[in-house]
Amino acid sequence: VRCVQETGLIALVSTLAVLGLFVGLSYNEQESSRVIDESTFANIHEVRTQHFFLNLTVNFDTKTLSGSNTLTLQSQTRRLQQVILDAYHLEIKQVVDQNFNMLDYEHVTPTSDQKDLGQYLVIYLREPAKRGEIFNITIFYSTAKEQDTISWLEPEQTAGGKYPYLYSQCDIKLGGESSPEDYQKFRKLFMKAQVIFLDELLDNKQALTRKIVERIEQDFSDLLLNIKQCELIMRFLRLAIITNYNEKNELLSQYMGSIGRMRYTQPVFQELIDNGKKDLAIEVFNRHRSFYHPLARRAFELSLIHISEPTRQAEISYAVFCLKKKKRYIH
Repeated sequence: VRCVQETGLIALVSTLAVLGLFVGLSYNEQESSRVIDESTFANIHEVRTQHFFLNLTVNFDTKTLSGSNTLTLQSQTRRLQQVILDAYHLEIKQVVDQNFNMLDYEHVTPTSDQKDLGQYLVIYLREPAKRGEIFNITIFYSTAKEQDTISWLEPEQTAGGKYPYLYSQCDIKLGGESSPEDYQKFRKLFMKAQVIFLDELLDNKQALTRKIVERIEQDFSDLLLNIKQCELIMRFLRLAIITNYNEKNELLSQYMGSIGRMRYTQPVFQELIDNGKKDLAIEVFNRHRSFYHPLARRAFELSLIHISEPTRQAEISYAVFCLKKKKRYIH
């Protein structure tokens, strides 16, 4: 990968998912020769990828990736005449074989009932490939302007404020007849990655800027609309508090009046206190006081207002996060 702008920084994550120019990397010889995968256009039952080589140029001025992808392929059929690749939001320049002969191709936009799968590239071989035959194909291309799996940050949007930054992002889309259990499994994995990302930002508070938080809000906009996304919203609100993103105070109040578990509310209250916003914390608490469980309410009172009146032992134990002295037994 080569940068056009000398000072540019790159974080290419899940490059295959971003560029889409490949066919199935795995193939089970024990299974049926006809592999069905309704989430791709690729003819994975006829050809498989053994290796790929990316040669890319990153241009921060035009916000594009351009270059080539050389695929080493193996035919899985007796007479392979074409290779089909997923190629979404790409501008195909040319396709050549291992002898640099030009190959004919079609870049197809599917019908409306298949549009969620994106676009695909059909490459026609000069000579049919026999079963087991290994050959190379090189596709020269660039990313299109409407590419939505690549994000570009201006220097002022980065922690150091000096260099532009590129990172890739992918949304989970399951095609075909995937079960609800499959969707939840992959959705949970995707959410976990986002939580780890926000935790990394919270661990580097000194480098946070409001523009970074605004970009996170833009990228996570759909998720932030669901107030029950506690893991994400709790961390986002903490980032907003740290960077004085006061426009999010309404979201903060809505969240704190909808989520009662201390695990998801106590860190927000604590962030307000740590950043000199105790008055706002008390205001939000008083607004939703009746919503909280009595034990949680008592714990919040002790941390926010430092009430010293006598309380029941159970409440005190909960207020100090249920830390109990272990009994010592003498034998």
